[in-house]
Amino acid sequence: MAKSAMKYDYGTSSLTAEEIILEIEKDISSICSTLSDCDGDMWMSDYRKLMDCMWRLLDIRKQIEETD
Repeated sequence: MAKSAMKYDYGTSSLTAEEIILEIEKDISSICSTLSDCDGDMWMSDYRKLMDCMWRLLDIRKQIEETD
């Protein structure tokens, strides 16, 4: 599979779209596993992590829209 040449700011890194998808999948899978295990003390921490993923995706969307 060909890697995209375009890089986007993701947190403190500059990653390709493929690398970002892999990072987000890893983050979301971990969070959803904890939530499905009903670890109540971890819910707020996981909520913060989900919100962080959402904001990163929104930032990347803006970067993509700016390049079009």
